[in-house]
Amino acid sequence: MTANQIRQHFLERSPWVPDWDKTWDNIIVGDGNREVKRILVTWQSTLASIRKAVDEGYDLLITHEPTYWGYSDQQERELHFKDNPNLVVPQEKLDLLASGITVLRIHDTWDRFPEVGIPYAWANFLGLSGTPQIARDGYVLCFDVQAKPAHEWARTIAAKTAALGEPLVQFVGDENRIVSRIGIGTGCLGSPNDYMRLGCDLGVLCDDSTWYWAGMACAVDASFPIVRVNHRVTEEPGMESLAAYLRHELGLTADYFCEGCTYKLIGANYK
Repeated sequence: MTANQIRQHFLERSPWVPDWDKTWDNIIVGDGNREVKRILVTWQSTLASIRKAVDEGYDLLITHEPTYWGYSDQQERELHFKDNPNLVVPQEKLDLLASGITVLRIHDTWDRFPEVGIPYAWANFLGLSGTPQIARDGYVLCFDVQAKPAHEWARTIAAKTAALGEPLVQFVGDENRIVSRIGIGTGCLGSPNDYMRLGCDLGVLCDDSTWYWAGMACAVDASFPIVRVNHRVTEEPGMESLAAYLRHELGLTADYFCEGCTYKLIGANYK
């Protein structure tokens, strides 16, 4: 199977991506027609993930987020970053990408893929079950949960995210509010207002989806509980499920590379 055939497989099963010429799911680097033997799946094609793929002999790297950091540039292979004076690409990254590896971005399709895609994998990771209410075209899911105070749910979520390198979560709102309905979102979708309108008692969102002077400030004024975690953390479970899908549904050799939380928390007593 080639990288182009893998791309086609996902696009054919994603009717929410009608125009294949305007999707971000593209061959970013390399030969899309070359037969794929080994695949490394990662959340973002960072230098670390590219180095691992090349050093360990993978011929295809599947990434969810951009290689050259231009989220809205749907044709990254045109290398628009070279015209941006604010972006400096390490030479090692350019050299590794020129070594013969192929990079395929699977984003628009996997973001809404039923049952195993990004939001569903995140819900499963958090232990949320049952049939969710689906909102925002499939990017936001709402679950009925066991009723308990918001601060307890925040601790429950932190216990989960600790496995991905984020042992502490950000929290705003009423810590004692009884929560029986939770809304979750990943990536740039899912705001405090979304969760309030959907009748949730608590929302879980990522740090790339809202700012503290905007939506988060609205939640503070409304005393609405919000748990905010790292973007990568919300989507790592989905990348693991993508690797599993490639293995089980397509019969391909695919491994998952987890980098975990993008940042570290360092305090005054850090050693």
